[in-house]
Amino acid sequence: MLESLPIGVIVFPGSGIVENLADKARKMGIPVRRFDTIRA
Repeated sequence: MLESLPIGVIVFPGSGIVENLADKARKMGIPVRRFDTIRA
């Protein structure tokens, strides 16, 4: 997925696979936007 060089990655809470994807994107210089908490 990251080989296509997206302009950004949106990360929602999930498994270790999601965290691994976010780490790899960050290392490639791809911006990562995290949505860890829900605001009311």
